[in-house]
Amino acid sequence: MSEFMPQLIKCLEDYKKMMISLSNMERIIKIKREKMQMIKTSSFDDICIKGNGNSKEEMLDELISYIDVLEKQIKITKDEINLIDDGLLNNLSELELKIIDGFFFHPAETYRKTVQNLCDKLGYSESHLIRMKKKALEHCEIIMFGKVER
Repeated sequence: MSEFMPQLIKCLEDYKKMMISLSNMERIIKIKREKMQMIKTSSFDDICIKGNGNSKEEMLDELISYIDVLEKQIKITKDEINLIDDGLLNNLSELELKIIDGFFFHPAETYRKTVQNLCDKLGYSESHLIRMKKKALEHCEIIMFGKVER
């Protein structure tokens, strides 16, 4: 196994989580913007008492900061997702994609069930499927990191 394989496997395992978190962050931003709008439409406090966190100005500042952090994280998450989409998923064969999808993006409850499901779906023996998974991962590794010495 090359030095890049653990990083590749972690990247593939995190892909689905990143997709979910991206959706959640976008929903949170929408909610925070709606809250900002509600604060903006109401009248501002005449006096802003610093430190108590109760003034509308402070609430707006906190919301703006929170949204800024989330927007930066969304950009990072989108970049990571695009790296996988463009770098890997668009360059794998249909069979490699099914294998990667089955093992990493839509696995069963256990590894054993995942293997059995894929064997049934693709019509291969377990040993052949495991060899094909290894080849698919090696292809992913080459796509992501270039030629890797073994």
